[in-house]
Amino acid sequence: MDYSYLDRAILECEKAIETDRDRPEVWQTAFKNLGNILQGVGQFDVAVSCHSLASEERLDLAEAYGELGQLYLATENHAAALKSFENALKYQPDSLRSVVNLAQLYGKLGKEKAEILAWYRATKIKPDFVNPSGYYKLGKAFQEQKDLEKAIACYQQALSDDKLYIRVSYELGAIYCRQQQLERAKSCYQQILAADSSQALAQHQLGRLYLHQQCVTEAIDCFQKTIECDPEFSKAYYDLVKTYLSLQRWDEAIATCNAIINIVEEYPWAYSFLGSALKAKGKNAAAAQSFQKACQGRGWQECVTHNYYFTHDVFSEQIPIWTEQLQPLVADKNGIDMLEVGSYQGMSACWLLDKLLVHPQARLTCVEEKSNRHLRENLAKTGSEAKVTILEGNLSSQLTALSSDSFDIINLYDRHKLADRLERNAILVWKLLKSGGILVFNDYGWVSHAYPQLNPTQGIDKFLSTTKNLWQVIYHSPTTFQLIIRKL
Repeated sequence: MDYSYLDRAILECEKAIETDRDRPEVWQTAFKNLGNILQGVGQFDVAVSCHSLASEERLDLAEAYGELGQLYLATENHAAALKSFENALKYQPDSLRSVVNLAQLYGKLGKEKAEILAWYRATKIKPDFVNPSGYYKLGKAFQEQKDLEKAIACYQQALSDDKLYIRVSYELGAIYCRQQQLERAKSCYQQILAADSSQALAQHQLGRLYLHQQCVTEAIDCFQKTIECDPEFSKAYYDLVKTYLSLQRWDEAIATCNAIINIVEEYPWAYSFLGSALKAKGKNAAAAQSFQKACQGRGWQECVTHNYYFTHDVFSEQIPIWTEQLQPLVADKNGIDMLEVGSYQGMSACWLLDKLLVHPQARLTCVEEKSNRHLRENLAKTGSEAKVTILEGNLSSQLTALSSDSFDIINLYDRHKLADRLERNAILVWKLLKSGGILVFNDYGWVSHAYPQLNPTQGIDKFLSTTKNLWQVIYHSPTTFQLIIRKL
């Protein structure tokens, strides 16, 4: 049979319901003819529906458009099918059949967001249309699309399945944390632990929430229970020691670090935290040895072989980031001119000379407010001291005296962490950076709950807003407070 007759009949029906819906004889004839053709090609179920429409005295527009949509689907005319189902829903918004057809069609067309919304609309029409597992999948999809309110609504429906309860509660807890609804987040993790007290991740997340609320005793208890549940949960050890350090409980921090190093694993951060606690106890030599091992653990062997002496570690955590992000940027360049504002004892400067500024023509300028003998002594140990220029004194005066557009990479660090200082220094170094150059901000995202006036992020953001569209983000790590941008 010639299927072109079917295509023409479908078009005649569509035209009739769009232009002659008030003339029953026209659309009745159109649907009768369509039904006859469908019967002739063996599509009896659809033919019956069309004959039923032809027998009606008043046209049911929702049903008519729905039938046309199905026929367009059968002929793979997806654009026309989409239009028909959308028209059907205009006249009957709560038509489950049309919504489901629309969802399936969006899926075929690869319109994921529209598909998920359509399935969600179906659940609003008939809540039990989707089982708990389906609600969980919908929740995950909305969460990935950052539509958190719909994700929450779907996850709450999925909680009715005991097999999904813990998994769903973790998802809800993560969303509530993101929304800063901390009490709701705590409730999620507490409910997980009530269902299964061995859930180490829930204990840890609960501890972090307590810590955020400055409920330190409760946080420590949760971190310790996390370790009891999972002795290899490294993040719990990290947060436990960091909490001890914040409370100046040096002996407990030292004991815990030693236990981690001797029993669990020689984590670089454990050596860094150990060094900080030893320094606070006045044990500078032991602290320096710990900082060397922290750097060595992150791939900087020269820190040990050159016997650098650092009594503070403000850099070792950035070594993997700089290795990954900065080294490829200079791999094909002969001589790099780099500026570092805030070198302190020279930990980052020494790494730069050992790992990044290895070409004979490479140069490093270090700007420091006050003279620091450890900086000079450590730089001398690199064997590359001739590449370095040290400028001491008022930062603004020193930076203003340097030539514009003269540096390929600038590392900006300010121990004072004051917003206005960061903004001022950022403006000054921006003028010194070449087009295409790299600017590294430290402490981006760092906050002090005890001293709110210490807010480096605020100062950096003010600078970034004044130079909008003049830079692009190369790397951003909230956990290590690093922001690296390129000057366009």
